[in-house]
Parts: sequence; C-alpha cells; structure tokens
Amino acid sequence: MDRLGDRFPAGERTLKDALRRERVPIDAVELGLGYTGVSWSLHVNAPSLGYSRVRQLAPEDLRADTTWLELCDQIAEELSDLARRAPRKPSDPKVDLPRI
Repeated sequence: MDRLGDRFPAGERTLKDALRRERVPIDAVELGLGYTGVSWSLHVNAPSLGYSRVRQLAPEDLRADTTWLELCDQIAEELSDLARRAPRKPSDPKVDLPRI
C-alpha cells in the first residue's frame, strides 16, 4: 500500500481540504491507497479517534469528481463527529494553580 498522495495527489488534496473544512486534525489521519488488480482500496486510519476504514473503489470512481468529493465529505464528517465526541485531554496535572 502506498501513501494516497504518492498515487493520487489531487485526491489527497481534496480529502485533506474536506478534513480541514470539518476541523479534523490532519496530522491524526493516515491516508493510504492500495491496488488489488481490479479495484483501488482507500485506507483511512485515525487511531487517536478510533477510526479505521477501507473503501473499495472502482478505477472510474477515482476519476469521477462527484463520487470522490462525496466520499471525501463523508469521511471528513465521520471523523469530525468522532473528534467532537472524543474526551478532551485534561490539562497537565503537574501545573499547580495558585490558591486564592
């Protein structure tokens, strides 16, 4: 499996744009693209959000702007929902606040 950007740079830009619109931290998402001989497989992993999906895509889906845009929006919305529901990390417990 290759990085999405190595095989399909325009597709990676589109997906990252959708993630930015939904305020998903891009550095938390791993994007890969594999070829099975007949179809493509898009691998999206965000371990910190508990998200891992593989989508099988026909070659024409990579060339169809509407299909790819819809898929990117769907993935970004799923990740955004998970990010909003994820528990916030508590502030550093080593920091002592002054007592009043």
